[in-house]
Amino acid sequence: MDQTTNKTCEDCGGEITGEQIAQRKAGLVGGVLLCPGCVAKKRQAAVQARANATPAAAAPPAQAVAAPAPRLTREEEADEVISLVSDDEMPTSKSQMIRSFAEGSTLGGAHHDENLKRPLTGPKEAATRIRTFHCKLTDAGLANMDDIVNEWLDKHPDVYVKTVTSSIGTFESKKKEPHMFVCVFY
Repeated sequence: MDQTTNKTCEDCGGEITGEQIAQRKAGLVGGVLLCPGCVAKKRQAAVQARANATPAAAAPPAQAVAAPAPRLTREEEADEVISLVSDDEMPTSKSQMIRSFAEGSTLGGAHHDENLKRPLTGPKEAATRIRTFHCKLTDAGLANMDDIVNEWLDKHPDVYVKTVTSSIGTFESKKKEPHMFVCVFY
């Protein structure tokens, strides 16, 4: 932007310098060019509006899940107020939580059980298939692996677990980290 040409605030009519825009003190907010004073007023109004808003826990159930927010421009992102979420506003079910991978996939790609030729066996026959899980050796990593294994077993009620083995080794990706590997034979 040319820093020698001054602009006019579309709200109050005040002068905006190119330097103020370059330093992100002034700029577009909601598609309107504002001076530093008007930008500060908009930020304060946004903070006040959020402070006066009713908590999400008090909202009716139909309003509990909000529509995704529209994409913001860089100027709007700089002006957006970020607030912490209280414990009352935390998602209560796993379906509302953010998942790091697509449903049914893993780091190496989706497991395709439908492509396997050997049939599943009953509880007294030998194992014909294997599924391997792994996690970092941290409390959170182990808890996450427990959830993943339990979810997998819940989604596959026809699976009879025959044997489970575990080992600890180095998993090489961006860094070499100690991981726990669990092999479920079914």
